[in-house]
Amino acid sequence: MAAKADLRPRRWRGRHVGLLLRRTADPWARAAVLAAVLPEGELRAAVPDRAERIVLAALAPPPPYGHPQVPAAAAVASRLLKADQPEEIHWYCTSLGFALTGARGQSNATGERGPT
Repeated sequence: MAAKADLRPRRWRGRHVGLLLRRTADPWARAAVLAAVLPEGELRAAVPDRAERIVLAALAPPPPYGHPQVPAAAAVASRLLKADQPEEIHWYCTSLGFALTGARGQSNATGERGPT
């Protein structure tokens, strides 16, 4: 309270990402969940391969139920869906890196979905 930091969006993102990760075992879908909370610039830095970013975007989870449709409200809600603090962004980038390593390994081994 003394720092006047509002941690509600960050905590909600953490719970929501956890829920989505528990719902899938597919390595590329799991990586897409983690990629979905990163700001565009951070995602480009974490995933330099354009083909992989296309796969992640195609597998990205839909907006949560109740996401507003009015453009102004949707813009505000969309900002809340993205990580905004440096340590949170770093955590998601690191987690995405591990998830992509596993997804790439599965794609190479089984020939399943993925840009490789």
